[in-house]
Order: sequence, then C-alpha cells, then structure tokens
Amino acid sequence: MEDWIWTTLVRALAFGTPILLAGLGEIYAERSGVVNLGVEGMMAVGALAAFAAAQSSGSPYLGLAAAVLVGALIALPFAVASITLRANQYVAGLALTMLGLGLSGLLGKPYEGAPLAHPLPETGFVVAALGLAAALWFFLRHTFAGLVLRSAGENPETVDAMGINVYAVRYGAVVFGGAMAGLAG
Repeated sequence: MEDWIWTTLVRALAFGTPILLAGLGEIYAERSGVVNLGVEGMMAVGALAAFAAAQSSGSPYLGLAAAVLVGALIALPFAVASITLRANQYVAGLALTMLGLGLSGLLGKPYEGAPLAHPLPETGFVVAALGLAAALWFFLRHTFAGLVLRSAGENPETVDAMGINVYAVRYGAVVFGGAMAGLAG
C-alpha cells in the first residue's frame, strides 16, 4: 500500500515540474506589473524548439538551450505590445497563447511520432527546478534587484524616482518569464 503512495508522489513531482518552471517565470512578470496570459503558448513553442533541436543535434541539452532562447524571443513581441505600446495585457497574452499553440501545431507536424533519441534524466530536472525555485525566491525577497522588480509592479513611480528605467525592469522580467516558460515546455 505504501508503494503506490510513494510512486504517486514521485510522479506528481515529475509531472508538476513544468508547471513549477512556468509559474516561476510568470511570478516575475506579475511582480513587475505585467500580466502574461501567453505562458501556455510560450511553453508550446519552447517544447517544439527543444524537440526539434534535440532531434537535429542529438543533444538534449542543446534542446533545453533552444527552448530557453525561443521562449525568451517569443516573449519580446508580447513585451513590446504590453509595455511599450500599452496594449491590453490580457488580449496580447491570449493572442500569444493562440499564436504559440498554432505555430507549434503547424511546425511540429514533421516531428509527430518521432521518438526522442536521448531523454533527459527526470530526477535531475526535478531537483534542479526545486533548487531554482529556492534561488529565485531568495533573489526576489533578499536582494536589491528583487526589491526593484517588486517595486516596478507595486509602485513604479518610486523606481523611476530612483533613476531606474521601469520599462527595462519590466522587459527583463517578461523576457525571463518567457525563457522559463520555454524551459517548461
């Protein structure tokens, strides 16, 4: 009886890791004052980039790097629309979700049914994600940069009075969130 409980807990940790990573990225965007509903689209495009790069190169680590890069790149148009152009963040985020899901479905057709040659070890990925969660919590709560990030969302006038560009802080947070969502994919 105890064996199935242990197995269920381990599987829950493994299956919850992508949600943890995407949530960590979204926390940073939210704390900077930007609501990003496009996380699911970023995850889908990141998953496609990771699989395509891993299949092409034979290296799953190159696939992870591609996922992070593509996630950050797909976050840039959202950042421009929502921060610089001041578009409705909900609409821009949902558009990004639809774009990401559509792109991954369309561009992922050639990879349907293809096996992954070298999968990553699950245990290491789970442990790394939990360590990253602790590190990002420490950054957000106990560093000056974390304080600036939180202030950019809660009181941007204070950050501006300190001589720090609020838009730059928000851009950095959204791009970081995109990179984390790509990694989660």
